[in-house]
Amino acid sequence: MGRTTGVAVVTALLCASSAMAAPTTGQDPAMAVRRARLEAEALEKKRAWEGCGRIYRDTYSSHPNDPRADEVLYNAGVCFERARSVGAALAMYAQLRRRFPHSRQAQKALVRAANLHAQTASFARAAELYEEYARMYPGEKDAPSALSNAVAYRQGIGDYDRAIADTERFVRSYRRKNKREAAAALFSMAGLYQAKGQSDRAAAVLRRYLKEFGRVGGRARVVIALARIGEHEWQRSCPLAAGAGGCVRVRRKGQSVAFKAVTRNHRRAAEARRHFRRAVAEWRKLAGTRPDAGYRFRDDGQALRAAADRWHGAARFYLADASFEQMLAKKAGSAADAAAMFERAGEATPAWQVASAARVGQVLLHQGQPRRAAAAFQRCLKLSVEASHFDD
Repeated sequence: MGRTTGVAVVTALLCASSAMAAPTTGQDPAMAVRRARLEAEALEKKRAWEGCGRIYRDTYSSHPNDPRADEVLYNAGVCFERARSVGAALAMYAQLRRRFPHSRQAQKALVRAANLHAQTASFARAAELYEEYARMYPGEKDAPSALSNAVAYRQGIGDYDRAIADTERFVRSYRRKNKREAAAALFSMAGLYQAKGQSDRAAAVLRRYLKEFGRVGGRARVVIALARIGEHEWQRSCPLAAGAGGCVRVRRKGQSVAFKAVTRNHRRAAEARRHFRRAVAEWRKLAGTRPDAGYRFRDDGQALRAAADRWHGAARFYLADASFEQMLAKKAGSAADAAAMFERAGEATPAWQVASAARVGQVLLHQGQPRRAAAAFQRCLKLSVEASHFDD
């Protein structure tokens, strides 16, 4: 009896000791987190995103000091994002970045938050986050695209100054590693200045583009840049207000019409003609190549080729303008030569057919051929109507 009692006492003590050593669920935070994650993962497989997000969120709230708490917050954000609970997802990503700013999960959360703001049309905030990502993680593969996104959204909301600053940063940061992309970025900056009404700055950027990158961004951009610089100088060389009528004054007396060329700034006009001729020469080299050759995306190459074709037509049109004005000033050429140049400019690209037909009519009026001029103006009107229908 005494021996049995002694064994029972020893056994009871051992059991009690084992019970004290074995942790319960409430006493082991790591076990609780593991169980919660398994439950959340089961909901993920069922695509029950809202419930999945709540479990991760509640798990973090209960165990904020868990070694993998950053992953828990990130997973909560992703689940809420997939549940289309944008506000909850952004809250999780923001908390993750505040609490664990140096975590790899915080880095991923920054991009996801930027994407969410873009999807919900919060473009200014999206741009800020993309800029922050590119600044904090410039060596990441997606840093260039993040900065490009920032430029696009800044441009979209009319914040051209910030868009220009971001573009400059892109060119500075990636001109060696991503040379073609940097070239495209610098080229696009001319459009940002043009949108601000700063055509002088736009032309300066295009000159810089030709000097720093040349054909790195493709020959199509060279054609466009040369023609745009030429147009800028051509327009600035004329003392008259810019318009489609060239640097010419029109005088009407009864049924007769007289044209008189206005003297242009010689230096600027000469520079413009030089750029136009170079644009035409570059376009001829471009004409025999595939539109998408050398471009990452086929559509990019085709769009640039179409733009190069239009600017090639512009260059030829302005060269014809120069011939017309020289003829009016009786310095060189003939009306027939000028009319032929305008006809060829119109044939070069449909975009310049209307303006070229109008100029042919002016030349014929100057020659004293009102009937032929009227026919040319009728053709101009017809082309204009067709173009407007095509645009619709």
